Amino acid sequence: MPLTVEWSEEEVRALIDERKRRNADFHLVFGRSKVKFWEEVAKKIEEDTGTNFTGSQCRDKFKNVVRDCKVSKFLLKFILGDMYLIIYETLYRY
Repeated sequence: MPLTVEWSEEEVRALIDERKRRNADFHLVFGRSKVKFWEEVAKKIEEDTGTNFTGSQCRDKFKNVVRDCKVSKFLLKFILGDMYLIIYETLYRY
């Protein structure tokens, strides 16, 4: 059973920023072998925050963040209905 890894807000922000910064690199990697990519992300996060995450921990955390955002967005749409569209269009119009 894998150990649970706790991430601080700063570490999650560093992960998101690095993955976003290297988005083109991520999509240029062919096939399923993105191990090196995630190891490089982990190294950058270590440099920025002093933590010692592995590439697979970074990959898993990023996937979970994306999943959680999709669920949150779905729930907001469900709860707010048409109000969600008005708020979204207002915030992201520019």
